Amino acid sequence: MATSFPIPGVFPQENEFQESLAGSPAIRTQFDNGYILSRTMQTSVKKVWQFTYRGITNTEKEAMADFQEDVLLEGDRAFGMTNPRDDSEMFVRFLDILRFSLHAADNTKWDVTVSFIEA
Repeated sequence: MATSFPIPGVFPQENEFQESLAGSPAIRTQFDNGYILSRTMQTSVKKVWQFTYRGITNTEKEAMADFQEDVLLEGDRAFGMTNPRDDSEMFVRFLDILRFSLHAADNTKWDVTVSFIEA
């Protein structure tokens, strides 16, 4: 069973690469007099990545789909991923399922959108 996300032979689309914070780690309680009590519920803010690979082969698509199924059947475990922007290694979980669609220019290739959250 693979422990790292299978990287296809193409780079993700530059204009569709998104990186953001997963949300605020703060817990806020508002009181009747208008005051807000705030505290953090974790020691770091997790990041989220979403990007699209265009024109991957059937073999690459199947490898990604099989990997996702293995991870989800094991209770959504964390796995290694190479950040396509800077080649750094990171541990992530799937934020959403992989979204496959046939490549518009060629019905033998696939486009896939991936979404990860920092583990």
